[in-house]
Amino acid sequence: MITTLLFISLLGSFLSLDNSLVGNIMVSRPIVVGPLIGLIIGDLNLGIEIGFLMEFLWADLLYAGTAIPINLTLFTTIILGASYILPHYDESFTMFIILLTIPMIFICRQIEIGLRLFNSFIANKLEVLIIRNKQYKRVYFSLFHGLFIFVFVNFILIFVCITLTSQLAKILYLRLDIKFIKALSLTYNALPIIGFFVLLHIFTHNFKTVFRNLFNKN
Repeated sequence: MITTLLFISLLGSFLSLDNSLVGNIMVSRPIVVGPLIGLIIGDLNLGIEIGFLMEFLWADLLYAGTAIPINLTLFTTIILGASYILPHYDESFTMFIILLTIPMIFICRQIEIGLRLFNSFIANKLEVLIIRNKQYKRVYFSLFHGLFIFVFVNFILIFVCITLTSQLAKILYLRLDIKFIKALSLTYNALPIIGFFVLLHIFTHNFKTVFRNLFNKN
């Protein structure tokens, strides 16, 4: 199990690079990450399910410029990793894991912001050094240094969050009232409906913008 969790954490950290540092070919989207992690944990159906749910609910969440939203790659990976440690539970337990992961993913976002600021600081220092001494090979060092730190930190975050989420879920879920468990199950089943309205909102908003621009005489 430890080997699988380490591999999941490593894969999630590498896929996170696609968000803004490397490529941006959308392999970091939950619709891709979910099935990949699902294959690794031996539950492709759950991987597809979580991937599509995360994609629907945060379809409008994209990295743009200096904006740093929550990392959906980490979010999806942590949920599936925690589900792998504690299998054979129903949708109420999966919903409980999602709720436990939400505050953690916002903490991860703050850490990512700090990490980017640190990388910017290092890059600025190296830029001055390169210009003064004309040591252009240090450019490659700067790039790989930033990538290595990003992958390493995300690897640690995913592994720690998976372990912490699964342990908290195991302890707290058994103490929940039966009514709350039923509410969790209903909420999980309602997520596709919520996701549909998120997509509908995005479509109508974009359609109104295009329609307005098309007939705007100015």
